[in-house]
Amino acid sequence: MITIGLQSGLADQTSELAIGSETMTLRVKWNQRFNFWSLSLYDRESSIIIGGIRMVRDAPLLQNLRVPNIDGEFIFIRQFGDKAEADFNSLGNDFVLVYITREEINAVIS
Repeated sequence: MITIGLQSGLADQTSELAIGSETMTLRVKWNQRFNFWSLSLYDRESSIIIGGIRMVRDAPLLQNLRVPNIDGEFIFIRQFGDKAEADFNSLGNDFVLVYITREEINAVIS
């Protein structure tokens, strides 16, 4: 499991992540109008792979999408507190974004 390094108080932030032989840029952005965090993925050439996925707590974010070169899952997890949903200051505090490989998922299921 890889915890993505996100910071509290930043409305738009990016992070690099190596998945297998691919390096991707993750962009996490706060939607001020509707009060939620979204995730977008970009390849090495900064071309968008997936854009604007709403980060829903404890739900697999890519489950119903076919994303090339990603053999795992992103999950937005509450690690502290009792908030039902993440607010603007939740990243890096109450909530974290993690990437779980297919092998880790299979190990939990079996």
